[in-house]
Amino acid sequence: MNFSNFKATRFLFSAITLCIVSTSVPSRSQPMPIKANGHGGFPLTPAIASMWGAIDEGIQKCPQPFTFMIYFRGRDGWHSRKSTTDVRLEEDPAVIQFNVGGIVLRAEYKKETKILRLFGKDINTELANVILVDKIDQLGKEEVRQLGRADLCIPDGANPAVYVLEHSETLRSAVMGN
Repeated sequence: MNFSNFKATRFLFSAITLCIVSTSVPSRSQPMPIKANGHGGFPLTPAIASMWGAIDEGIQKCPQPFTFMIYFRGRDGWHSRKSTTDVRLEEDPAVIQFNVGGIVLRAEYKKETKILRLFGKDINTELANVILVDKIDQLGKEEVRQLGRADLCIPDGANPAVYVLEHSETLRSAVMGN
């Protein structure tokens, strides 16, 4: 599926961009920072949006490393409402939260155990770092599915949510429902 023609400006998450913040600022005598933190999200279709997080990820061998990728699927238009964000990556657990017209998308990540918590479910990101939350717009009926483990080293300039799906037929089918 080609996502390049998708007009993201119509949707909420188009304003949310990846923000990698290094834990230290290098000087001429210092090497590049060794860890990065960041988050982002992107609408893929009128029914599907994403959230990703980079929590204390090493950046020596990867320009855009990520810890997890979450896809949210609901009815068309669910993510086109007014939204707010609350991001606390330096805390433990780290928190990324998008509030979308009353729908709360909250990811908590425990750094030491590498456990991601979504809608009351604990996910070991060493076993599954790509997740689908289905029925996101049906309060209390959200279904959290671990889709598997993917290489989340994304090339510079690539959209992480699109890149993961373009490079895995299995993940693309699971997320897009084909």
